[in-house]
Amino acid sequence: MSLLVVDASAILRALLPGQDPEGAVSGTIAMLLAAGAELIAPDILVYEMGRAASRFRADAMNQQAVVPRGLQLVRLVRPGPDVLAAALATAVEEGLSFYDAAYVALARSEGTSLWTEDVAILQTCADVAVDTATLARRHR
Repeated sequence: MSLLVVDASAILRALLPGQDPEGAVSGTIAMLLAAGAELIAPDILVYEMGRAASRFRADAMNQQAVVPRGLQLVRLVRPGPDVLAAALATAVEEGLSFYDAAYVALARSEGTSLWTEDVAILQTCADVAVDTATLARRHR
């Protein structure tokens, strides 16, 4: 089974109505899961999903479904002290938020890629960061 870290910018496109009009993200998730991949994220993801759901202008049913649907797709990981220290160093060195750096540090510690749509992460952390289009091409 392959492991892949996913951040809020990628997973929320599949979870929020209208954010994935061509189905690229949803299709990539389905393809990865069918191939046996496991999607993981630092536990901060649950709060980022909740924040996005609370700001999303939709009916209450769609808002309430965002976090549970995300938790069905992604296993949350509580980063240990080494990952948190690496996240802080990455935040300082790369000019990222600590939240974003936590995803990067987790991917590096697991020796895997970080699936993101965040331009700053894609530009500063190209050693681990991949976008949806690149990920889809890799797994076809």
